[in-house]
Amino acid sequence: EKRREDRKTSLLTMHPTDAETMHLHKVMMDREKQQQGLKINDTMLQTTELMQPQEKNRSGKIFGGFLMREAYELAYTTASAFCA
Repeated sequence: EKRREDRKTSLLTMHPTDAETMHLHKVMMDREKQQQGLKINDTMLQTTELMQPQEKNRSGKIFGGFLMREAYELAYTTASAFCA
């Protein structure tokens, strides 16, 4: 019985009411005024890497391990910029 009642009010089956939407909007606007930190978009770094033939796998695509290493190094660089 409880499951049936919960299913009726689940966000998977119903959209938020107008009052809930307005409340969420108000909370988000208040948070933006109070925050002193950086926005996520301000923390983004990009890199460009020239791929060499030795980074290819047998099918002529970028080797996955090389790509993962590049992603890890960029993540480390980004984190270090804000933790130092």
